[in-house]
Parts: sequence; C-alpha cells; structure tokens
Amino acid sequence: MQRAMRTRPKFHRILSERTNVAGNTEFTLVYNPSLFEGAKCRNLDTELFFPPKDRFTLDEERYISERLCGGCPVREACLEWGLAHERHGIWGGLTAYRRNILRRSLGWAFKEITLQSTKR
Repeated sequence: MQRAMRTRPKFHRILSERTNVAGNTEFTLVYNPSLFEGAKCRNLDTELFFPPKDRFTLDEERYISERLCGGCPVREACLEWGLAHERHGIWGGLTAYRRNILRRSLGWAFKEITLQSTKR
C-alpha cells in the first residue's frame, strides 16, 4: 500500500484537526471570503459547478477545469476548501470524484461542516 503524501492547508486557517480511524486527517478550516474575491467564477451561475446528480460529461469537466478555473488566481485556495469540506460540485477545477482521489493521496479526509454567518 502506498503511503499518502502528508500536507497541511496553506491558505485557510485551521480551526481544528484530527486523525480518523483510517489514519487520514480531518481539517476544520475557517472560511475566509476574502480569499475568493478575485475568483474568475465570482459572477457566474453556480449551476455550472453543481449540475443535477453531480455528474459532468468529460467535455463539461474539461471546459470548466481549463476555461473557467484555469488561470484563476484563487484556484489553489478554492481547491483546498473543496478538499476539506465539499462533497459535491467542482472546486479548484476538480470534480468530487477527482477531489476524492487527490484527498486520499494527500492523507486528508472529508469533514462536513455548516457555515455560519459572522454578521449580526
């Protein structure tokens, strides 16, 4: 069995982390909206990234990954968030399936969270 490459998040602040029974690390990251201010997708319809049943054709996946996410200044921060907390959609140019493969190779585990508004 190949050893996972251990890395830690570098864009988002880590609120907590724990190792699960499989030996992978679950990170709880602090969402920072300012990290996403320059995103190329900022004013696009979110349905492009979250299709019904979370299925993309290869052409759709390639288009989004190369044309929409390619060259995006926040792609790495977006992918980092997606690896830690997003089960569906495209984040940082990767589908959920491809994030799962990368997540395993990094030794990360998915951690479901609920974002709470900081405005009062």
